[in-house]
Parts: sequence; structure tokens; C-alpha cells
Amino acid sequence: MFFLEHIGLGLQLVLQPSVFLLILIGTAIGICVGTIPGLTAMMAIAIAIPITYSLGPMQGLALLISLYVGGMTGGLVSAVLLNIPGTPSSIATTFDGYPLAARGKPGKALGYGIAASFLGGGFSYFCLLLLAPTLAEVALSLSPFEIFAIVMCALVMIADNSQSSLSKALTAGSVGLFVGTIGPDPIVGVPRFDFDSPQLSGGFVKVSILIGLFAIPQLLSDVRHAHEAEKTIDATYRDILPKLRELGQSAVNLIRSSFIGTLIGLVPGVGASTAALLAYNQAKLASKHPEKFGKGARDGIFASEAANNAVIGGAMIPLLTLGLPGCPAAALLLAGLTINNLIPGPLLFTNSPDITYGFILAFMVSNVVMVGLMIILIKPFAMVVRIPKYLLIPPILAICVIGAYVTNNRFIDIWVVFGFGLLGYWMKKHAYPLAPMVLGVILGPIAELHLRRGLTASKGSFMPLVNEPVCLVFLIISVIILVYPFVREHSRKVHLAQSDADGSSAGSNRGGA
Repeated sequence: MFFLEHIGLGLQLVLQPSVFLLILIGTAIGICVGTIPGLTAMMAIAIAIPITYSLGPMQGLALLISLYVGGMTGGLVSAVLLNIPGTPSSIATTFDGYPLAARGKPGKALGYGIAASFLGGGFSYFCLLLLAPTLAEVALSLSPFEIFAIVMCALVMIADNSQSSLSKALTAGSVGLFVGTIGPDPIVGVPRFDFDSPQLSGGFVKVSILIGLFAIPQLLSDVRHAHEAEKTIDATYRDILPKLRELGQSAVNLIRSSFIGTLIGLVPGVGASTAALLAYNQAKLASKHPEKFGKGARDGIFASEAANNAVIGGAMIPLLTLGLPGCPAAALLLAGLTINNLIPGPLLFTNSPDITYGFILAFMVSNVVMVGLMIILIKPFAMVVRIPKYLLIPPILAICVIGAYVTNNRFIDIWVVFGFGLLGYWMKKHAYPLAPMVLGVILGPIAELHLRRGLTASKGSFMPLVNEPVCLVFLIISVIILVYPFVREHSRKVHLAQSDADGSSAGSNRGGA
């Protein structure tokens, strides 16, 4: 009864004209920010926090959460149309979104992404509303060693699921892990592998690496086809929006990906890019046609976008119930809450139920507003593919450089973009997959931090990796994933050899007869 009353109080606040207008404005700005490579929802929230001082608690929180929702979804636009992830969370969207757009269906690719974003965000919203305390306890019960085992399993799974050979995927992942170690030690803060360069003492900015690996190789490839004829595009909303039949066929994938995103959001520090890559990997493993992935598969877009948007609701659960942010953007939302004298924790739902449930409902309303805005903008966005590449390349390159520079206002980040861009171009040319390297850069520091924390707690002992059931399960899965391709290849060679031997024997018998 009190639950329904509290929801009613929150709904009254959200439906106030001033609050709804701020949700509309925040979602629109978030979409625009997410569309530009290098600019993230976190940056938009950080810029908006000072504005909340002059707003009421509900107005300020509504603006911040809508910026978060819009920013997460906006990244799919450049991922689909330009093969450049607008945000790190949209990396996996490029794998199938851009190939589908390149086949003359940019609107369809965007439509798939919008639908998955809405459904993934809606799934995590209901988890936030109904299961927040229980799910938060599960995530927070994980030990550092358990988080390390989960992260390493994710790295191995992505390497195994690569289109390239396992050896090339592991090599790319190892390079990513090394790049992630450059900079200060996560425990004691001592600089490492910086070659005595003050500019490298803080490590590489991940946004610059991602822009370099994805944007520069694509632009170099586009230069070779700068005068291609204009593409035809799907121009009617009836063709753009996913049909119910398509959603029904992918229902299991959408639910699974949303669940993965929600769980990843619960675990502090892992992030939406990890959720999207894991969900994409699981969608490919479960698919009856895995060969279609990387060529414009609908389920690949669904998995990535459902997972990265579901992270939002998952990250809100430990934030509101225990005051522990699940990601950097959630940490900024924590600042927005404390500015308004709202202290996250179990008592938040008791002391300020109207604001708390209003904040949760603002998330839902922003999710709906996001769909409306994206549908309105989908045709103008899709028309981008009709612009000749020679007109697009200069402004895109300028946006990439600006996006890298404004992160820390350092010129070194611009050089990082071009350096990793050339590396990415070489890797693509020699069939080295980018996904394992990207995941190594993102997850490597997370894995190292939790391993070091675990070793500190265990006084240097690795035995918890074997003694703790969760660790053991994920390590066994990792070993199986690594060993299985070699066993499969050996079995294939034995089978071929046996077939050749049987064929030779049969031929000899016929000759003797």
C-alpha cells in the first residue's frame, strides 16, 4: 500500500510541467552529446551539475538522469552511420549496425537500436523499482577475487568469439592489457611504463584510444571510396521501425541482454561497454546463424543496445540503496543527490519517498521521451549516408580531434588518437580483431585493481581463486573456452587424416580387386 502511495507521490512530481520540460531538454541534449565521438553522458552530467544548484531537487535530478539516458542512446547514431562509437558503450553496436547501414538500411539499423535501447532501459527500470535492495546485496557480496575471475572470463570469451584466429585475438587482447597498465599503479599510485614522460604518467585516456582505434581506420578506408555513388535508403517509418514479429523472434535475446546489462550495472566499476560486449558474445553463441554476426545481424544490434541501456537501471540500484555508484556517471548522480541533501541508503526510501520514486519515474519517462525524439530524428540521421564521403571526412576528423582534446585539454591525447588510429588500421589490414584489444584496455585496469585488492586481503595468497566457488566456476569456464578450439582443431585434423586413410585403403582394395 505504501509502495503504491510513494509511486503516486513521485508521479505527481514528474508530471509537473517544469520537470517534464527538463526531462525533454536533458534527453535531447544527451542524444546530441552521445552522437559526437569523444563526448559522453558523463561529461554532460558533469557540466550540468552546477546548474542543479539553481533548480529544485526534483528538477535537478530529472535533468541529470535524462542526460544519462539520452547520452547512452545517442552513441548508437555514429556507431551505425559512421562506424565510430559515439560513446564507449556503443562499441559492439558498430559490429552489425554499420554493416547493415552500409547495405542501404541505416534507418532499419537505427530502428533496431532504438527499440533495443527502450526495452533494455525498461527492463532495468522495473528491476530498479521492484528488486533494488535484493539485487544490490547480491552484487555487493562479490569479493575482489570473484570480480577478477568474472572480468578475466569476459576477456577470454570475447577473444574466443572473435572472427579472427584465437591466437590473433589473444595477441590483440594482450596488447590491450599492456596499454591498460601504462600510468599510475592502482594501489600505490606509482607511475609505470611511462618511459619517464610526464605526459604518460597519468596513463592514456580511454576515449582517445577508442576514437583512434575505430574512427581513424574507418576514415582512412573512406578516403579510398570518397567519390562513391549515393546510397539508397529506407525512407518510410513503416520500414524503419522493427515489426512485432522481429521483436518476438528476438525476445529471448532481448531479455537475456537486458538481464546481463542490469547485472553488470550492479557490479561497481565494470561499465556499459563490458555489458554490451558480453551480451553480443552471448547472442552470437546462442544464435542458430552465428555466421551472420558482423554482417548486419539484427540480434547483434539488439544485444548491444539492450545491454548498455540496461546498465543505467542496474547502476542506480546500489546507488540508491547503499550509496555505492556502479559507474562513473552514477558517481556524478551521487553528487547530484548529495547536493540536494539526499543521502543514498536504505533510509532514502523512507525519509524522502517522493523524491526517490520521482527520480526513478523520471528515468522511465526519459526512456519514453528518448524513443519519441529518436523516432522524430531517425530519418534526418539516416540521410547522413547520402552525403558524399569527401564532405563528411573533414568535419568527422575535426570532431574526433576536438572530442579527444576536450577530455583533459592535452595535446598528447590528439597524438594518441592518430597513433592508435594507425595501429588500428594495421590490425584491421592484417585481420587482428579490435574488440579484444578494446576490452583489454577497458577491463585490464579493473581486473588488476580487484586482483591487487584480493591479494592484499589474502596477504599474497592466490588460494581464494580456487577456494571461492564463484571464482572456481569462472576460471574453469575460461580454461574450457581457451582449450576447446585447440581440441576441436585437433579432432578435425584426426578426422581428416582418418578419412584420407580410409579413402586410400578403399582405393587400394579396388585396385587389388
